[in-house]
Amino acid sequence: MLDTNQFNRITLAMPFLQKADASLINELKQKFTLAKIPSYCRPVFHHRYLLSRLAQEGYRLALCSNSVRRTVDEMMRAAELDMFFELTLSNEDIKLPKPDPEI
Repeated sequence: MLDTNQFNRITLAMPFLQKADASLINELKQKFTLAKIPSYCRPVFHHRYLLSRLAQEGYRLALCSNSVRRTVDEMMRAAELDMFFELTLSNEDIKLPKPDPEI
């Protein structure tokens, strides 16, 4: 799947789409993504185990994503990984997306 920033660049580059059309398409993409979370984001033992071991060993963990905040938060909650991260950043928290050094 395309991340939100890639999706926005592609849709806005299409001359036949008006900005309102691109916004509607983006909104529908976000709804589709949120609807898929319960099916695809579930707790996985080895993910939780690894993150819990890193936390026990004193590592401070942060998550950086090119997804929108709501998607990041809901995916992490659904996968039961949110408690391992001290900080999460979404594409709404920064000006330039990954791989820019800002994030």
